Amino acid sequence: MPLSEFDLINKYFCEPSISRQDVSLSIGDDAAIINVPNGAETITMLTQWIEGQDYSKQDSGFNTGKDLLHCALKRFNQTATTVNWMTLSLSLQTSNDEWLSHFSQGLFSVAKANNIQLIGGDTTRGPDVLRLHLMGLQKKP
Repeated sequence: MPLSEFDLINKYFCEPSISRQDVSLSIGDDAAIINVPNGAETITMLTQWIEGQDYSKQDSGFNTGKDLLHCALKRFNQTATTVNWMTLSLSLQTSNDEWLSHFSQGLFSVAKANNIQLIGGDTTRGPDVLRLHLMGLQKKP
């Protein structure tokens, strides 16, 4: 039997070792609360990968998770801003337990190395699409 949305989140994406002080509410609700200091602006960027075009479910889930965040960070770093938070949206035709486990491990290996907290996202059934939304801060000019 396929996992429910909240079971999938709890099983693969509630990473307890990444917890930032500037996050008041994160995974477990449909919203997040982040504390932005005075004098700062939030920078956001979305990366979307479509199965068969940007990645293959035949590839290692670990490498796909790692590569997705690395690719997004490379694009985001062009803004010269540090990434603090991310949200993840998954559209999956079917949930493959082994692939999702490895995917989340790869994603979190890069997130830990960069102090990025997953603060939320969404899951749905549909064509296989991975969406990673990065957010960071920069001081107002």
